[in-house]
Parts: sequence; C-alpha cells; structure tokens
Amino acid sequence: MNTYTRILTKPAVQQLLKMLRTDEDLEVTKRNGGYEVVDIMRDDAFVFRAMNGNRNYLCRINADYLPQAA
Repeated sequence: MNTYTRILTKPAVQQLLKMLRTDEDLEVTKRNGGYEVVDIMRDDAFVFRAMNGNRNYLCRINADYLPQAA
C-alpha cells in the first residue's frame, strides 16, 4: 500500500468526504477526532484517514485510490 500524508483545510476534507460518500464500495465513518474511509469490497482496505486539528486535518491517503496531486 502506497500512502502519503497531507495537511488539508476543513472545507477541503469535507468536500473530499462528500465525493467519497457517493461511491457505494466505500464506507465513511466519523471517529472520535476525525474520519476514516475504507473499501468494503476489498476487505475493509484503507482509503483515507483524517485526524482533526485546530483549523486543519492531518490526512493519510492511499495513493491507489486517490493519486497524489502534482
């Protein structure tokens, strides 16, 4: 699994979560202090995790699902 880490603004994370919720194979879960997204069709494979910060989220992203922006 190839992952990368980014700090994203809260509006950017909310927009990304909204997009991910439209995919029926992905499950978005609100956790204490953030969000987690897994692929339920691939044995709960990790897709995205966001940990809540003061004004931003620290995000860990699976590059196989969400390729890194240049």
